[in-house]
Amino acid sequence: MLQASSQVDQQPEASPSRRNRQFQEFFTPTFSAWLDERQLIAQDSARINGKEVELHKLFFTVGALGGCRAVSEKVLWRVVGAKLGLPSFDEPTPASKPKVAVRLAKIYERVLADFETYWYKSFRPGDPSTIFPLPPELQYLHPERERLAASLLPPQRQSRSPVERSPQQRSDDKARVPQSQGSLRQASNKPKNRKKRLEVKIKREFSDET
Repeated sequence: MLQASSQVDQQPEASPSRRNRQFQEFFTPTFSAWLDERQLIAQDSARINGKEVELHKLFFTVGALGGCRAVSEKVLWRVVGAKLGLPSFDEPTPASKPKVAVRLAKIYERVLADFETYWYKSFRPGDPSTIFPLPPELQYLHPERERLAASLLPPQRQSRSPVERSPQQRSDDKARVPQSQGSLRQASNKPKNRKKRLEVKIKREFSDET
């Protein structure tokens, strides 16, 4: 396992900018060493709409939300883009523009997805109970990671199954039931009424003939 940079400060009292820098100081040499081991060439800095995508911020943000797969399944790339300062809409939960989110997801999948697998395999044994494992010297960042995730996740909404009805809909349904049942009864009675009328007519014709 790669050794952490000696510059990493383990003091939990560090400011958010300092904690971000501490993660960057660990991430950058670790990522570079991973590239070298696989004889991969680091691409030029990724940019979206002229703004550089800082890979360490992107990696930490996606990790805080559970990783690349979780972000894709929960459709959170727009939220990640907004957190990175990319062009976004001012919504209850800020979200980047859809095209920006698509490009951001492609950058992550192309540059960081395989490294994410390596990261999890390397640090999961020493940090088994968290959604995003960290090396021992950075595990004090977990509260920061949890705050970040809480700030990015959209407000919880009560999801209804396709067959579930709202209280108003259930009330409307109840109000319509007697009418629908009555109409069914009327419809079911129509053939009988016709049959009776037909029998009466036949009887009358038969009596006239006699």
